[in-house]
Formats: sequence, C-alpha cells, structure tokens
Amino acid sequence: MIAMKFLSGMSLLLTLAVLGSAQTADPAKTDDKSKLDRHGDPLPPGAVMRLGTTRFRTTATAFVLTPDGRTLYTAAGGRTVGTWEAKSGRQGPEVHLKGPADERSWFAPDAKVLAVPDADGIGLYDPTNGERKSVLAVNDNSKMTVGVFSPDHRTFATGEYIWIENKRDCKGFVRLWSVESGKGRLIAELPSYVNSLAFSSDGKRLYAAGDRNPLHCWDVATAKELWQNDHAASVLAAAPDGKTLCTDTVRDGTLCLWDAETGHKLGVLESERRWTSQIAFSPDSQTVAQGTDKGVYLWNAATRMLQHHFEPAGSRVAFASDGKSLFTLGRLLERWDVKTGKALYPDTRGDGHAGPVKGVMFAPDGRTVVSRAADGRVLLWNLATGTPRLVRDKATDHIPLILTADGRLFLTDEEAGAVALFDTTKGKEIRRFRLPQKKECRTDMIGARLSPDGQTLFALGRTLVLPHGLHNNDGQQEPLRAWDVTTGKEVLAQTIPCDFGWSAAFAPDGRFVVRQGFPELRDVRSGTVRPLVDAPTQPLPPFGFSPDGRFLALPEPGEGAEWFQGKGVLVYEVLTGRRVARAEGVPGACRALAFSPDGRLLAAPGHDALDVWETATGKLLLHLPARGRLTNWPGYFFAECLAFAPDGCTLATGHADGTILVWDLTPALAKLSVPKGLVDAAACWTDLAAAEPPAAWEAIGRLASDPAVALPLLRKRLHPAKIESQWLRDRLADLDSDVYEKREAATRELKQVVEAVAEALQTAKEKTASEEVRRRLGIVLEASRSAVPPADVVRDLRALAVLERIGSDAATQLLKTLAEGTPGVPLTREAKGALQRLAARPELQDALPH
Repeated sequence: MIAMKFLSGMSLLLTLAVLGSAQTADPAKTDDKSKLDRHGDPLPPGAVMRLGTTRFRTTATAFVLTPDGRTLYTAAGGRTVGTWEAKSGRQGPEVHLKGPADERSWFAPDAKVLAVPDADGIGLYDPTNGERKSVLAVNDNSKMTVGVFSPDHRTFATGEYIWIENKRDCKGFVRLWSVESGKGRLIAELPSYVNSLAFSSDGKRLYAAGDRNPLHCWDVATAKELWQNDHAASVLAAAPDGKTLCTDTVRDGTLCLWDAETGHKLGVLESERRWTSQIAFSPDSQTVAQGTDKGVYLWNAATRMLQHHFEPAGSRVAFASDGKSLFTLGRLLERWDVKTGKALYPDTRGDGHAGPVKGVMFAPDGRTVVSRAADGRVLLWNLATGTPRLVRDKATDHIPLILTADGRLFLTDEEAGAVALFDTTKGKEIRRFRLPQKKECRTDMIGARLSPDGQTLFALGRTLVLPHGLHNNDGQQEPLRAWDVTTGKEVLAQTIPCDFGWSAAFAPDGRFVVRQGFPELRDVRSGTVRPLVDAPTQPLPPFGFSPDGRFLALPEPGEGAEWFQGKGVLVYEVLTGRRVARAEGVPGACRALAFSPDGRLLAAPGHDALDVWETATGKLLLHLPARGRLTNWPGYFFAECLAFAPDGCTLATGHADGTILVWDLTPALAKLSVPKGLVDAAACWTDLAAAEPPAAWEAIGRLASDPAVALPLLRKRLHPAKIESQWLRDRLADLDSDVYEKREAATRELKQVVEAVAEALQTAKEKTASEEVRRRLGIVLEASRSAVPPADVVRDLRALAVLERIGSDAATQLLKTLAEGTPGVPLTREAKGALQRLAARPELQDALPH
C-alpha cells in the first residue's frame, strides 16, 4: 500500500518499463519476473531498473583459467571473486571474501588460492567460498609492489620496498614464502622497486625486473643469483619451455626477448612506445601476448612478426590451455581466436557503457537519463525502453554533467578548460566556453554550474604548470568566469585562491562557490566569505548543494592516516554557514553526494553501501549494502555518481562496471519525520530566528506539518519588500527620529533591503549632516558586507522554506505576493526561486509526509 501511495509518474514509468522487459526474459532464471532487467538478468534487491548490462562487464584486475579450461575466475578489488564459463563467457555466481582486503590480488596457477594483502599480511583465500585459509606474515603489505605463485603453488614470491627518508630513495626486497608454513626468507636486496616477478615453468628459478634494477635470476632452492643484466623493465614473463623471457622496456617501450639460462638478449619485438600491463606466452611458447593501453598485440616469438592487434581488448591476458584462444580482461571480459583474430564472445558494447560511469542525471521531465563514463561516451537513455543513444564519444569527466531546463542541451568538457553547449537532438555543437590559458600551463575546469534560468554558466579553473603538471602552491589564484549562455559573452571575470585539489562546486544559483581545502562559502560576485562554522580545516570533496541551495553537504574526514576516508557526512545551512546535522555512518571513500529535489533526503554511496538520510536530522532512512547486492562490485566504493529523479521517489547510481541502477526510495520516504502534537505558532516563529540551524529546521518541519497554523502566521509576518522612493525617504527620516523605537525599526527594515539600495544609502550617508543618521547608515551598509545576513532576514528566508514545503495553492499565492517585491532584495529573490522550483516539481506533494 505504501509503495502505491508514493508511485508517481517517474516511479510508474520505471515499473512499467521493468515489467515490460521482464515479459521477454527467461522465466527459469528467477521466480519473480519483475526483478529482471531488459536483458533478462536479475536486479539487486531494492532496484527497479538497470540501464546497460552486466554481461561480459567486469571491474576485475586479476583472472585465471582453471587447468581444465572450463572456468575463469576473476578478482575485483580484492573482495569480489567472479566465476565465468570459459566457452560462452556466461557469468556465474560471485563470492565475496570474508574480511577486509586490499585492491591487489594474485591467483595461484591451479586457481585454488587467491592471495590478497589484508590487515595481517598476505591472506590466502579459497576463491570458491571466500574463506581465508592461511596468512603470510608480510611485515608491511602497504609497501608490497608485486606477488606471484610458483607453478606448483607451494611458494609465493613478493617484491617489497622501504623508503629511506634521508636519502630520498628506496630499497627493494625479494622474498620467498612457504604457502604451507607461512614462513618467508629473504633472497635479495635491490636498489629500487621490484616491478615484476616470474617463476620458470619448473619453479626452480625466479626472475625479477625493476625500473632502475637490472634483470635478475636466482636459484629458488639456494637463493644464489645466477645472472643479471643491465635491462630495466616493468613487466616480464617466462616461456613455458623454460628457454625464453620476454620483457617490456622502461626506456623505449619495446618488447625484448632474453635467453632464460644466461640473460643474454635474443632480439626485439618491434613495437611502438606504449604502456604494457601484462605479457604472456602461449602454451607452446611460440606466441607472445602483449596487453597494453592500446589493446592487445600478438607476436610470433620466432619470426618476431605481429600476428594480430585486438584494439578494444583489455590489458590483462591469459591463453587457453590449448593455445587456440586468448582471454583478455579489461572493462570487458573477451575471448579471441588466436589464428583468425576474431572475437569469440558477442560484442555487447552497444548495450551501454564499457567502463566506470562518471556522471549521471535525470532530464527535467524524468523520462530520460544522461550518463557519461570513462569510455568517453555520453549516452541518453530512454527510460520507457531502457535503451541508450550515443550523443558524444569524447567527453571527459572533470566537471559534472549539466543539462538545460528544456532537457535538450547539455554542457560537457571536451578540452582543457572548455565546456561545449551541445544540441542532443541535432548532434551539433552550438557554442564553446573557454577559460583563459597561460603559456606553458594548462587550466582545467574543476567546477561548473548553469543558473536555474539557464542564462548564465559559471566555471572555476585549476592551473597546472607543464610539462610535469604541478600546481604552483596552495592559495594559487585561479580564474573564475561566468558567461551569458545565449550570446557566449563573458559577464564575470575574477581570480580567486584555490588549493592543490581538483574539486569545487557552485550553489544552484551560482551565488556561492565552495572549494577543496577552504572551509568557507565564497560569494562569487562580491567576494564576501561566509565561514563554515566547525567545519574540517581542509574540506574534502565531494561537495553537494541541495537543489534549493539551502544545504551544503561534505564528508567528515577520518582520523590520522585515514583522514581521506570519510566517517560521516556533515550538512550545513548555506544561509548561516552553520551545521544542521551530522549524517551518521561510515561512507569511507565517498565519490558523490546528492539531495532530493525538495532537499529533504541526502544520499551518499560509501565504500560498501548506499545510504539515504533525512537531511535536517541526519537520521539514517535507508541502507543498501553492496556486498552480495552489486554484481561486479569492485570492493572499494558502492558507486561513482548518483542523481535523484525529479519526483524524488527514485535514485540512479552509476557503477564501475558501466551500468546504472535505479533504486526505489519509497521505504526512505515513508520514514521521514512527522512532527506530533499541537504546533505553537509563536514558538516556531521565534525558533525560525535561532542562531543554531537545528532548532530552526525543527520549527520549519513543525510549521510545514500544519498549514492551517503556518499560513495565517506567515501571511501576518511576511510582506513583500517593495522599495518605493517615498518609503525609502520615510525610513531615512526615521533614522533621525526622536523616538528610539522608530530609529530601531528603520535600521532593521533597511538592513533587510540593503542589497538593493546600497548605492542610495551610501549617497545619503555622505550627504547627511546628522551624526546619528550617519552612524546608523554605517551599521546598515556594514550588514551588506557581513558574512551572514541579519537575524530578521534569516528568519524571513527560512519561512520561505515552510511555504515551499507546503506547496499548496495558498502557499504558492503568498510566495507570488512576496516575489513581487523590489528586485535585488533577498526575500524577493528567494521567493522567485521557490516559485520556479514548485512549478518544476511533479504533482506528488499530497503523497509525501510533511
């Protein structure tokens, strides 16, 4: 009954889409068709739709083929083990490691053990059930660079290092560990990092490569060094026949072949300079697979000729046991015919993103979702069908997605310091806005925002000195610009100090900007700084403004070395810069924050769960754990980005495997606080002016819960701030009245409108002969430069939140009356903003608890 009560247009559209797609799915896969996506795959509990597909998608960084060649195991983030049918690529059940783990991992050749750095050293896990079988007591696994199992999986080799502070350099170590006993022995100390290790096929020799080390070869039994040469490398592999080694080259990027017995160079596989992730020999040692950032290259080891280039393939490689096919792991799991070069798995790239989703947002009508991913593509998703349409394929992710009010145009950065205005229906760029660039520098955009009326674009830059890409210093002056969207004309040009960080956010109306490392809100036009009281001294991103601009959310830093791991979310009132609430929880590596359209809900994807809180109280309303819920969960964050639907009933999250999930929020909405008891209008009016926001927002909630009490009160107390010449002359005259109360009242009323009449008041101050008038005008003008508005103004602006939350015809009519005041006055400006938001809000007010 509750679900139906909250089912507005957006939720209904999603439900119909899911049900419609489920009718074509295989009913044998699940007993509940409504829990299938359009491809027939199960949806996680709490989700109502998946955009994209999980098929062949993976976030894994390690994989292994079982000796029988039937099954692939993948490991993502050291936490999620996936199983795949090797022949078809069909994904099977997932297993989650029990206990904390690192992002790195290494499989044993027989696929029966997975080594993962954890709190105790190197945990050896059973990939079939996630249980830790034993541990190798590596002293400091955070300084471990690489690991590898011997062919008989009885020995594990590690490359480690320590930093020598007084030499500003490091020392490398190579150790061998007994998998059975857990004991280790040091076999070598090296002058730098160990980049790669490999055992010979018989397990009797160990080879090592480093960026400033020569290639080394040791006898495993005696730890005696058999040979070394002067070649520096990042990656190496040993041929199954025991005769050959293959390495990349740190200096020029080419692949080299070496005699495994002597270390003498056999030749070079000519290749362009490219970053190499992994090298593998075929079972017959005749073919070399080179996994790079530009795809996978297959080389004939004997002729040293290139056989194939699998351009879209991932950089992790593994040959099938018969050598006839090659598996590649990247954003997709793929299989290739070694002889013909043809792909053996279906190509699903057209079904959605292939790579982490970096940005997502709903169109204003709630019928379309826009997404951007690490694959550079921007897609428009039709929620009725769940199908995507490509509109851009070279977008980057420095700034959030921005969509215009009509839903047809969006802005996306495509070059250093530039934003393009793009017509999605015509596939045509309309205009480009650029930040100034300095010689031998590059200025990128770290924050941008389109004003609610769509007329002004605000942007802030961050300048790096080339070629090393360094930020000069903390407090470096950076360009802040605003443009008229229609004409492209620059309407604001400033520079403001910025920290070394990569993040900034503008308030919805562009009035304030918050920057990484600065615990303050900065007025974009006046430069006035509003401190965030009791905020972290070095605020970390992400920053999230509520759509009405009343709240700002930011992570609460962790303690000590874990300062970058947020332990909660702090909510501030933008009007005063004071804290409203602390959202309890452990979000960890939080990537994004989002408020519901009415600002009453706050959502954050932490490292292992999606949490939704009540904004004004910090009360947790919904907790969706990632473990066991998300397919291809990378283990270190729930989602990269998120966005509320316009009706506030659903939430979209963008994930590392390229999919977008839409979640049902009706359970959270049903738990919103509902004030009980009689509403004391006088007490609430007093509390609206409270210095501490929690008391004021409790009063806002109480008044909004009882419109019969609130509306008469606010009609009596709120009046449009109309500044007519006679009214202004009368207030100036009252400043010199013999009656103290009149002087006080005139001072108070002028403070409320000072933004609109500051110039006239300054002129009056300079011309008046009255010392009292001069003194009081000085007080009034000082209020315009104050970080926080006067208490009377704060109370009136908070009262507008009551009217907006009520949202009835009577409340809207009062807002219209207040919006007729003189332009430039805060009450007039904020009343107009509330009306615009109400006009755009779906018709669901009666369904929501006040």
